[in-house]
Amino acid sequence: MSGRHDLDDAIEAAIHRDLEARARRALDRARPVEQLLDAAAARGRRGFRPALVATAGVALVLVAALLVGATGAWLGATPTPSPGSSPRAVIGPPSGIDWAALRRPLQLPSVATGASCPVTPQQTIVAGLPALAGNGPFYPLTSAGYGGTVYYDPVSVFGPPGVVVTWVAAPGVEGPALVRGRRLDAAGTLTFGRDQYAELQITPYDVSSSVGSAGYRAMESDLTVIPTAGCYAYQIDTSSSSTVVVFAAQPAAALAGAMRHRPLQLPTLAPGAPCPTGSPHSVASWVGPAIGAGPVYSIGDGAILSLGGTAELGGWYFEKTLWLAAPAASGPILVRGHQLDGPNEVRFEDGANPPTELVLTDVSQVGVNGTSIGWRNFVAYSRIRAAGCYAYQVDTAARSEVIVFAAAP
Repeated sequence: MSGRHDLDDAIEAAIHRDLEARARRALDRARPVEQLLDAAAARGRRGFRPALVATAGVALVLVAALLVGATGAWLGATPTPSPGSSPRAVIGPPSGIDWAALRRPLQLPSVATGASCPVTPQQTIVAGLPALAGNGPFYPLTSAGYGGTVYYDPVSVFGPPGVVVTWVAAPGVEGPALVRGRRLDAAGTLTFGRDQYAELQITPYDVSSSVGSAGYRAMESDLTVIPTAGCYAYQIDTSSSSTVVVFAAQPAAALAGAMRHRPLQLPTLAPGAPCPTGSPHSVASWVGPAIGAGPVYSIGDGAILSLGGTAELGGWYFEKTLWLAAPAASGPILVRGHQLDGPNEVRFEDGANPPTELVLTDVSQVGVNGTSIGWRNFVAYSRIRAAGCYAYQVDTAARSEVIVFAAAP
């Protein structure tokens, strides 16, 4: 499995190259480059670790030839001291922002234990994005949500359990904004970043990107740490407003478990019939050919996987697959599969006895010049035992789809 270690080394190198490039670009924004490099390295240590499946670092390595100009989002919260904590260095130019003035008392609703969570209604504000909750001017956007519930990773790639949230600002709004929160139906808090800071500061100096053509902007992406299932709320304070956004939180496995009860509905294939593989097609100008009807696609391998020369373990070959999920594919994604012209399963990931299913959660988001906010990408191994005609069944909260592919000797 030396190739696996080579992949991890490549991931590490790609992360540092990307962080250094970001620091150089930010020099023009008057941030001292030495401080930025230190901050980038700290973010890299906090927010990234080599992993087989779907880290932003893996995406940087494998998406390079597939997603032109794509980079992983910043996923670690800016080091922000909690009230009463020891001072910490703030990276960036002196902002003159009076954060204490924004640190108003929390005005969050009370929810009795066992009562239903009064989630904030969602509305489609920006075409092509998941529905957003709240009245603005700042909105939390996460592709891990569905129907007012956020499905978090109990053990995220960053360490603490949580989800990646992109903070979207209304037209003409840049900040500052102060974000805090807590659990409503029991004791508990919301914190931010791998270091679990008590508040998140969004400043006008944050590098933003356009969202669609309506003037909305994605200010930054950060990890919201969710310690356990329950009912939670953000309070988002600006100089002229306080907004509360209430949401329910459940572990990703809760929704994946519900989808698991759906039976496999794969096509039948008569003996000797050709494999009805999907045709590669374009789903966006910034991504390579895709397989599948969407909103989840297989990217980059065409419709034929080649087993020749690939590593195997326990009789199962490793076939790397890049998955791309459109904003409509909210929440966890469950992938299962089987051979259509034989008895073999499709399995996933690592080990001599690999798992029979793959659960894709909220761990890597694609951002390309503001055109793809809300899209997610994942890298995983499909495990095939023999050549033949196969199909994935991809289940999301809203629908099921089938992607047919062939495995060649």
